[in-house]
Amino acid sequence: MAFDVENVKALCLGCHLYWWHRHPIEAGKWIETAIDKDRLARLKKKSNTIDKTPMDYKEIKKDLENKIRHLDNELNLIIENG
Repeated sequence: MAFDVENVKALCLGCHLYWWHRHPIEAGKWIETAIDKDRLARLKKKSNTIDKTPMDYKEIKKDLENKIRHLDNELNLIIENG
């Protein structure tokens, strides 16, 4: 799940280190309110699935670059159309 963009949460350094990792029960309760239920269900399913498929880092990089390009295009459309 290391390169899964659905598994990303944006926290400042303090919240990440001194709250998320030090208070996992509270963090777990919080994440259930911070992301939608379908995304949470997908993440829980992935976290309980063993996948021994070798990672193709070039393919992962290409996929992430495509996602960034897509989001950048969406942002530009929003900015242009107000």
